[in-house]
Amino acid sequence: MKNFMIVLLLVFSFMLMANHSQAALLINEIEVNTENDGPNSSDSGKEFFEILSDLGSESLSGLTFLVIEGDGGGSGTIDKALSLDGFSTGTNGLFLWRDDSAVLLPAPDAATVINVADFDPDLENGSNTFALVRGFTGLEGDDLDTDDDGTIDVALPWSSVLDAVSAKDSGSSDNGYAAAMLAGGIDFPNISFAADSLIRLTTGQWIAADIDEANSDYPGPYPLDDTQAIFSDGTALVPSTALTFNTLSPGSANPALVPEPASLVLMCLSGLLAVAGLRRRQS
Repeated sequence: MKNFMIVLLLVFSFMLMANHSQAALLINEIEVNTENDGPNSSDSGKEFFEILSDLGSESLSGLTFLVIEGDGGGSGTIDKALSLDGFSTGTNGLFLWRDDSAVLLPAPDAATVINVADFDPDLENGSNTFALVRGFTGLEGDDLDTDDDGTIDVALPWSSVLDAVSAKDSGSSDNGYAAAMLAGGIDFPNISFAADSLIRLTTGQWIAADIDEANSDYPGPYPLDDTQAIFSDGTALVPSTALTFNTLSPGSANPALVPEPASLVLMCLSGLLAVAGLRRRQS
């Protein structure tokens, strides 16, 4: 039993080190389209992106949030290059950039650092790659894919990529560049719907989802559409049953997957073994 516990502790320590070695700063949640809710039925006032750090109060200076066009003949064009100089994540590890100061529902975590600045023009719907880079030296309008074939074919205007994710709508000539920019970058397959939001679950998976506009309101809450949501491998999910909660969460922790019954049993057994081991050592 003693040897088993030692092995278990070594495995747990290795897992902690592996997690710590991952990028310290990640893209956490993106909202580009909230459809018909809000003033003038436009996206203005309802768009945001969120950065997550594994440590609280982490500086974002030197970083840039990029939006790279993925639609057809415009593929590879840098649509947005938003400098994060002077910002940091909150003590909870979250930074939120939103385009309006209207009170959000649900309310962001009080510890989140929030920057309010309009996206002018708005974040584009459709096919896009979103990336968090360090040492950006390019300009908005630069074309990274001059022949629109899905391959970056110019000198990279950044020193490193911390995170990248892309989503494509149903256009057959659309492109995503996340995996080409970063080992482990996430490129969703072509989606039959234009994803309103991209969400990194706290359990690690990425999902793309539409907003259920029939049941949403301005300025929130914004529930996810049960009929239009997929994992990054293209597998469909039903957010209202698969997730621990079913709304966007700008400025707060994202949902996780609801554990399968078998996973719950394993979690309970692990807890019981840990308690039994502790009592055995104390006796």
